[in-house]
Amino acid sequence: MIDSKILLFTCAVLLSIQIHAQNTQIAEGYDKITLDGQTAYMNLVTGEVSYTLPKAKATKKIAKKEEAEYNPFITHFVQKGETLYKIARKYKISIQDIYKYNNANANDHLYVGQEIVVGLKKINKKTINDSKKLIVPFKYHKVKPNETLYRIALKNHISVQKLKALNNLQSNTIFVGQKLKVQ
Repeated sequence: MIDSKILLFTCAVLLSIQIHAQNTQIAEGYDKITLDGQTAYMNLVTGEVSYTLPKAKATKKIAKKEEAEYNPFITHFVQKGETLYKIARKYKISIQDIYKYNNANANDHLYVGQEIVVGLKKINKKTINDSKKLIVPFKYHKVKPNETLYRIALKNHISVQKLKALNNLQSNTIFVGQKLKVQ
């Protein structure tokens, strides 16, 4: 009699834990972090942080462009299940080329929805003359311990506002190891 009550209680506890675990699954493309002692969720595509549990898959917000721009880069958005090897074969380039185009190395990770450069378009003088703006490759900075947006901006001779705009940052929160566009 007591054994069946213990078994029933154990099953009820395990079932409630399973239901709770299913209700708190993090949406794809987010990572659970602790920030100032509180649980937060970082969008791995944009780097934005939220204190509320995300329900939808992480995606990159694409801003509407007000003027036509010439972009000399061929880009690829990483899909679920893709590896650098698969992407390199698809575009007939080496993995080293992908590292070079994206200012990356073997320690950097791919994320679903991430936009990576996989080549450069062949351009001629007419293309350049016809375009209103030629985009140049960004220079990146990898955040080190104890660095702030102010220190990084100062080091790269830009304002904090420009640094935040280049990286679509809504707050002053940055993370060690995060890559920031600096020009």
